[in-house]
Amino acid sequence: MKKYAVIAAASIVLILVIAFEGYALLSVKKNSDAPAFVTSAPAVSTVPASQEIAASIPITTTDWEAVSDKPSNYILINGVKTYFFIPDKHSTGIYSDSSLTSAEYNATYSGITVISGGDGTFIINFAKASNQSIPEVVTISNIDFSSHNIRINNEDSIKTQHTIRFVNCQFYRFYTTLSDSNIDLYFENCTFVSFVGCNATFERCQFRGDCYDGMNPFLNIQVNNCYFLDKSNPETEENVGHHTDGTQIYGTKDLDVQNIHFYNTRFEIPQLAYGTKITRINAPIMLQLQYSSGNNLTFTDCHLNGGGYSVYCWCKTEGLSLTNVKFKNISIGCHHLYGKLYPLSIQTVDYSELYDTKLLYATSVRIKDNIPYIYVTNDTNSRRTVLIRTDKGDIVHLIEPCPTYKEVSSTTRFDDFPFDVEFELPSDIKWVACFDVTSGKNELLCFVNITGDPVSLSKIGVEK
Repeated sequence: MKKYAVIAAASIVLILVIAFEGYALLSVKKNSDAPAFVTSAPAVSTVPASQEIAASIPITTTDWEAVSDKPSNYILINGVKTYFFIPDKHSTGIYSDSSLTSAEYNATYSGITVISGGDGTFIINFAKASNQSIPEVVTISNIDFSSHNIRINNEDSIKTQHTIRFVNCQFYRFYTTLSDSNIDLYFENCTFVSFVGCNATFERCQFRGDCYDGMNPFLNIQVNNCYFLDKSNPETEENVGHHTDGTQIYGTKDLDVQNIHFYNTRFEIPQLAYGTKITRINAPIMLQLQYSSGNNLTFTDCHLNGGGYSVYCWCKTEGLSLTNVKFKNISIGCHHLYGKLYPLSIQTVDYSELYDTKLLYATSVRIKDNIPYIYVTNDTNSRRTVLIRTDKGDIVHLIEPCPTYKEVSSTTRFDDFPFDVEFELPSDIKWVACFDVTSGKNELLCFVNITGDPVSLSKIGVEK
């Protein structure tokens, strides 16, 4: 195997451990202009462990404290051990092998009655007496509501704080009343076409399909570790001429947009052509106030790919204001038509942490049925080389480029993009380290210690 030259530039890698439900999420990032992402790909060449030293590739990292004698932290997602970094199609949304119960009118789920709205809509009406006697925390699991839109209303009938938790549920379009209330919604591993509303937290959810915005948030919304994808679809009589965004924030009369936070959320919404009829992708983040002002909106550690411009941040209507808006560590892929940032975006916001994606990134390592898998995405427009190193040997592969907005053809489909590419690893590995080794640059992107046995930095290719 070819040895690569040592690159002189040093960087600092941070191990970020985020606790969740008694487990933790491991993320490895560099303290530089762009974060270090993770890597992988289908095996082309494998180097036996006995040749590991001879095949060692020195990397640029010279001040990395490896968690070499401790197992990396993981979470269980539907019973699958998952070392989670960036959201992907496996770690978000409903569990792939689960069986959901189809929702019905006039049915009760964990004490909450769902009725018909008369227009083909599921309604949760909190003015209904049976829905006012619910416990403080209600959990509804494994229900498929996606045959109709679902709407909750009359939340002001609940006078004390309550939480409704949806776990592994599927929705078409979900609506709440546009006001503050004592009902907090919590969604975990749920799948939506879209959500429109207030007072909700989303953890590892997925927003995909059809031509509607993935989310229209108004008040008190927290989006953590979620994935917005594949929102360009053929036009129908209903949606002819539509455009769509990952999230569009526009406000509403008599309610300022406030307390909207996106963390470690990914948007892969390329423009696809279905003959002459297409739903156009406006932007992954369309912060465009039209009906009310906005305050306290943050976007942190997000990955965007798609749109005319990928980010809009402005007041379309005169007299509105937008304050306390922060973009921190926002990686933007190549698939935009015009650029990263809409030129009329307000100048009082710091956009210095919007940057072009330059490396591959891996999203997770999963161990299912004792077989480890790693997933890689290429949001750049260049072919890139990935090295996956384990204690059993090395895998090296070329990852094809992500097409730009202008490069897609009428036959290009979402699954043709180099997103969430899966690679199977040997079943009995103790650890895995991933590198982007394109063009002689050797970037450490991820290290996962599965067993916790001591691992020396030199063994995985880190030179001091």
